[in-house]
Amino acid sequence: MNQTTLTSPARLTATLKALCSARVIPAVIALLMPLCSQANPIYIKDIEVIRSFVIVTTYGTQGGKPSCTSSDASYKVAFNTHTLAGQNLYLNVLGAATRKLPVEMKRSGDCRDYPGHESLLGLTIKRP
Repeated sequence: MNQTTLTSPARLTATLKALCSARVIPAVIALLMPLCSQANPIYIKDIEVIRSFVIVTTYGTQGGKPSCTSSDASYKVAFNTHTLAGQNLYLNVLGAATRKLPVEMKRSGDCRDYPGHESLLGLTIKRP
């Protein structure tokens, strides 16, 4: 085969159009998304219980922190265990901490549960 026919502009254009089709791009993005979310895994460093409140310290953080948090609380979140949801959240925190599994935290953006610490709404335990 002739080298010019394999790399002709028309052939390259056809190949690029096929790769950029509506079916290929979403599939590539779907394959790459898990890699992006695992770029900075968050692990639980410390768990402190004060009355019915749990304060979780992590080795990393997701995004910024609300203005209500204290300067030393950049990696701390808190929640109340008075509710069934809080008790279930506490079990998930303990499970992730004991197994040393990475987590993704759903945070509230406010400090309504414990002064100076952002409230934790939910926790997803990630597979290693």
